[in-house]
Amino acid sequence: MRKTKRVTIKDIAELAGVSKATASLVLNGRSKELRVAEETRDRVLAIAKEHHYQPSIHARSLRDNRSHTIGLVVPEITNYGFAVFSHELETLCREAGVQLLISCSDENPGQETVVVNNMVARQVDGLIVASSMLNDADYQKLSEQMPVVLFDRHMNDSSLPLVITDSITPTAELVADIARQHPDEFYFLGGQPRLSPTRDRLEGFKQGVT
Repeated sequence: MRKTKRVTIKDIAELAGVSKATASLVLNGRSKELRVAEETRDRVLAIAKEHHYQPSIHARSLRDNRSHTIGLVVPEITNYGFAVFSHELETLCREAGVQLLISCSDENPGQETVVVNNMVARQVDGLIVASSMLNDADYQKLSEQMPVVLFDRHMNDSSLPLVITDSITPTAELVADIARQHPDEFYFLGGQPRLSPTRDRLEGFKQGVT
């Protein structure tokens, strides 16, 4: 089967009768900034659309030394909270012209290390992680190379940027309300006790029943 030739900026420039530099300015959204004639801009864009021109991601990465990709590591994508978060973040990234690469750690520190290393090898521009690890030594070292943001759970005494919700207060309020209406004996069923969300919810439970 014959392979279809990829349309390049050089091809667009030749078809539009302009220099490669002018075509590049137009296709990179800099025509107004450098005063390319409106007629020329429209002609280049029309030809690019007609020939289904797509910019080379590799060339773009070489030009500005970025991959335009962000890595997201979550424990499990089937978890409703992580699924919603991943969807919303992917939407925001898409609108910003950034690719979101999502991997699951399965709440396994060893698996988490593997997926993070794979993302680093793919030269992501930054990482957002809901970590299953108990200390941030690896991420502290990694943060010297790229931005690293933790979310959903915190590690002991970590100085890395963190986005987290307050699990203690709403859990305490909910449990206190239930205890007032149904003062019978009831129990706390949580996740892995070593992870901060479970510890925070348990603390909220204790506060709610006292």
